[in-house]
Amino acid sequence: MRQRLDEILEDVLSGKLTTGKGQVAATIIGTALRSFEVEKKQKEFLELERRLSEVEKMYSRKGEPTDSDSYPFGGGVWAR
Repeated sequence: MRQRLDEILEDVLSGKLTTGKGQVAATIIGTALRSFEVEKKQKEFLELERRLSEVEKMYSRKGEPTDSDSYPFGGGVWAR
């Protein structure tokens, strides 16, 4: 998209494209870029939320070890 913005700038400066059309095109490209950034941040937030939920589940079980809480070190179940 950066390359396309450069092309639009060159076209406006050379007179191939009016400033009005160049501005509209640049605005649309800028809006698309911001949309991609928001989508990326939303995905990152959802991933962090999922990971936090897993950590909260682990800590809510703390003090209540079950058979599935065993560790493969030393041949026994370690209490938490």
